[in-house]
Amino acid sequence: MSITIMNTDFEFSAETPIEVIHARHEMPTVGRPQFDMHYPLELGVVLQGKMNRWIGDHTTSCQAGSVWCCGMWEPHGFEVVSSCEVMVAIVWPPLLMTPEMSGNFDWMAPFVLPHLERPDLTGERRVSASALAREMLTVNMRMGEATGAVESMRLRLLFFQILLLLLEEMAQGGDIQQKFAPEHARIVPALEMVFRVRTLITNDEAADACGLSRDRFLRLFKRLMGESFATFALLHRLGHAKLEVSQGEKPLKAIARDWGFTDQSHFHRVFVKYLGCTPAVYRQHLD
Repeated sequence: MSITIMNTDFEFSAETPIEVIHARHEMPTVGRPQFDMHYPLELGVVLQGKMNRWIGDHTTSCQAGSVWCCGMWEPHGFEVVSSCEVMVAIVWPPLLMTPEMSGNFDWMAPFVLPHLERPDLTGERRVSASALAREMLTVNMRMGEATGAVESMRLRLLFFQILLLLLEEMAQGGDIQQKFAPEHARIVPALEMVFRVRTLITNDEAADACGLSRDRFLRLFKRLMGESFATFALLHRLGHAKLEVSQGEKPLKAIARDWGFTDQSHFHRVFVKYLGCTPAVYRQHLD
């Protein structure tokens, strides 16, 4: 199978936590999927047409009204089955974890469940999600005008409405707040350590930073983030190393060293495992 690695890097802040992408894919690309991974979360809605989407090693067939969610540093990809149109929201993760936005809902849940348990919508919720996605595109077109701050907030509210549809689908009529009560504050010190330190962080160091026992920390992190701490931290370093590979001629050996890989061979193996090609091939592809 032929694959393409996309180079998509984003800049976010508390003031601009969402980037909206409107994409039309006219020609089928079956057998030539495109793959990527990035720190921001990704939520997409198929507005028309069909595509196949990968999250890890799981493949899902998507059509009009389908919604997909990708977590932080989670390899994902797609191929176009028939001419399709999509809205993709790329989201700064802290937006979903701040107390003023959480409302005691676990907004991260759709992004971190095991791949086979990721929610999609059915029936009227698909129609609602498509309408909300199209409204997000309309609002996004107005961004940058004098009402930019208002439109930015409107964009967030529309995004959270789509997430609320997903939580309702997952709860199947149950109490959403009770089922998805968030505990993310307990692991924030470990997340901050990952974002601050380029070198390898052990499970014990992360657990100590959170004031939890090692076993308690590992169970909680896995449940909340959908990946083990070790994998999450590794993908974070790989994501930044990928960006440096794409930015110029810095030697691969130096990039591997700077981002905490044992050596260039280790960097090579991890790159191939998660991105499907070697660092050298990736850099060559971008030239």
